[in-house]
Amino acid sequence: MDFSFSPFSLERMNCLHSFPNLHLSTDFVHDYSFFLSLKIQHSTQPFSSTPYHHLRKKCYSVASNSSTSLRRTTNYQPSSWDDSQIQSLNTTSSLFVLVLFYSLNYFYYISNIFTQGDVHEKRREKLKEDVKLLIKVKNFGDQLELFDSLQKLGVAYHFEEEIKYLLNLMKFLEEKLRMEFNEDIHVMALYFRLLREHGFEITKDLLVKSYKDENGCFKPFVFHNIKGILSLYEASFLAMDGEDEIDDAKEFALKHLNDFMRSNLSANPLLAQHIAIAWELPLHHRILKFQARMFIEHSHHIKEINVDSIELKLGQLDFNMTQNIYKRELKEILMWWTKISNIFGGKLNFARDWPVESYLLAVSMAIEPQFSTCRKELAKAICFVNVIDDIYDIYGSLDELQLFTDVVDRWDFATSKSLPEYMKICLSELFNTVNSLACKIMEEKGLDILPYLKRAIK
Repeated sequence: MDFSFSPFSLERMNCLHSFPNLHLSTDFVHDYSFFLSLKIQHSTQPFSSTPYHHLRKKCYSVASNSSTSLRRTTNYQPSSWDDSQIQSLNTTSSLFVLVLFYSLNYFYYISNIFTQGDVHEKRREKLKEDVKLLIKVKNFGDQLELFDSLQKLGVAYHFEEEIKYLLNLMKFLEEKLRMEFNEDIHVMALYFRLLREHGFEITKDLLVKSYKDENGCFKPFVFHNIKGILSLYEASFLAMDGEDEIDDAKEFALKHLNDFMRSNLSANPLLAQHIAIAWELPLHHRILKFQARMFIEHSHHIKEINVDSIELKLGQLDFNMTQNIYKRELKEILMWWTKISNIFGGKLNFARDWPVESYLLAVSMAIEPQFSTCRKELAKAICFVNVIDDIYDIYGSLDELQLFTDVVDRWDFATSKSLPEYMKICLSELFNTVNSLACKIMEEKGLDILPYLKRAIK
């Protein structure tokens, strides 16, 4: 089975030449743009603990222009991204209906501006209000299911107050919830996972007692609840050090999910699909927006999801609107990196040219749309980290690196006179970027973050 997508399947990222432009719509659009279009193969085979294959640098010695020594370089391939193609991505969320015509040397400018972005924003606000009403009328079990769906759709950030309030209420009424759902391992595992994900203190005993009896044996009903076992498997990734019983539950879940996949694959292919996805990467390790796309795309094939549900419509709309923000930010990062690369003038060709990958990593750390500045500045920092890492690991001599480190420690570019040209250029742009960010935050927030930025770099 072939499902979208893995954020790190870089070999499959040659899709920029064929995807359509994004058109915002309340219907989900298959917009195969940059990292959200990547492919991944979901196996339905039993779980394997085979380790991942890690990318490795291959170093070669090449002649240096200096008379000091041979320098090492890597076999980094040129960037596979077409900057012009990325810059041409459609990021317009507004449709302006303008009628302009010419007659007898006069321009008649008739404008009827219909801002589609405003329409989508109003539509999203209406759907958010509908979801809030939906939350209020559901029981505890249904509320937990809804919270889980909102997270998978990547829209839970719109309902942080409501989710926090109701999880607090459930925690206060925990004994009632435990008695009501004592034999529903799915609900109890979901409750345990959501509370831990949101930072609540919850003892492992609540979860353990839901699937084990007083003798420490698994309760009979657990063996027949594959959906509950899958939820238990997902919850087990929230275990803390020393919670051996939950680790044992993970092994139990793996065994029985394996057995199910071997014997009942054809009987319930949709559940098998869920299991295969969880095996490949559990929810706790996934990036929300990648999970959201997968959840939306599969919604028409999964019986538990109502394709006309309010939360799904909200997820579709929010996904498209957020993706436009990501595209605009990526364009800015590429323009910045192109400017930096021109300043480098080919003197840092040995280093990684990874602006898109750096932005992707920044997105994974600050995924919600309101953190735009954070994502862009993180992406810039990661670009510099890649370059400096290659200077230290690959290209620089020991004497040069000692001088380079001293200049950074002093944070004084005037002391860089004895450095080679490629290091001077790197330090100059690093200092400029860091100081620019510090000035920006001082102007906007009145905070002096420069000492903290220096400390982080040192």
